Amino acid sequence: DWPGMVVLVCTAVFWTKGVADAISTGTTKRYEEQCTADLMRIVDRVRGDLTSLQRKTLGALVVMDVHARDVVQNLATKAVTSPTDFEWQAQLRSYWEEDKHGV
Repeated sequence: DWPGMVVLVCTAVFWTKGVADAISTGTTKRYEEQCTADLMRIVDRVRGDLTSLQRKTLGALVVMDVHARDVVQNLATKAVTSPTDFEWQAQLRSYWEEDKHGV
């Protein structure tokens, strides 16, 4: 019933992992460039022929991705190099955790 929410949650999880990896490997500037390129592809898609639900979902995704890209840009500018840095810890992050008990 809520496919748009699935898209937004998955995006948040993948973004969190991408940023964490970029911080750990010192590639936040490169990840910022990737976020910008991904955002532009979504914007191009929004300009196409979409259903109402697709347009609303992608519109929300654009808003989230602009903010996400700006966060990465800030992390790169401030030269964040540790996942424990306050600039990263202060962000809303979404993680996927495996359930070891099968529940």
